[in-house]
Amino acid sequence: MYKIELAGLEVDAPAVEHIPVLAETLAEQINLPPDGVMVDATIGQGGHSFLFGSKLGPEGAIVGLDVDKESIRRAQSVLKGLACKVILLHSNFSQISEQVHKQGIEEVDFILADLGVCSAQLTDVEMGLSFLHDMPLDMRIDKRLKTAAADIVNKTDEKSLADLIYKFGEDRASRRIARFIVQHRQSGPITTTGQLSAIVCKALGRPRRKGKARIHPATRTFQ
Repeated sequence: MYKIELAGLEVDAPAVEHIPVLAETLAEQINLPPDGVMVDATIGQGGHSFLFGSKLGPEGAIVGLDVDKESIRRAQSVLKGLACKVILLHSNFSQISEQVHKQGIEEVDFILADLGVCSAQLTDVEMGLSFLHDMPLDMRIDKRLKTAAADIVNKTDEKSLADLIYKFGEDRASRRIARFIVQHRQSGPITTTGQLSAIVCKALGRPRRKGKARIHPATRTFQ
């Protein structure tokens, strides 16, 4: 359990692996009425929603979305003791409007969008997101998607692969990285995050500039 003072009310929140960011600041700035409706665009483990849900009464509601089914399960456990109505939906935040209207809700008081992945997902072997730990090259937070990262890395042509790395990772060395990936594919498929990380490191080497914060060479590719 951890404690936070929420608009003058001290709340005991269930311990979660991901501590909600800026919780105290948000609590000071956002005053939900007891019958208010909050939408959490990425429910995660329910940390933010629990804090704001503690301010809501039986007439209030929290609508939480997430593409990670495991996050939905964890959030359900965290939020089950709240007095307000809790609606958890296995859906992408891009569908907020559609999903909220499906619940018969016409207006909401607050939408929270804490986008990105949490540390628990980065270390989850089934996710296959980390370049620091060797795990299957998956990268699907939403397991309903049919195409895994390994499919893209092993089947995409060099130019398209370079374009993807540049577009999403903004890495100026995207063409060199793509070339090394394609060359490595000739000796066998790339199936783990460790393999891909090693290939990128081979293509780029370690940063050597003094006075600059060093980041792992594979950081941008894995974005």
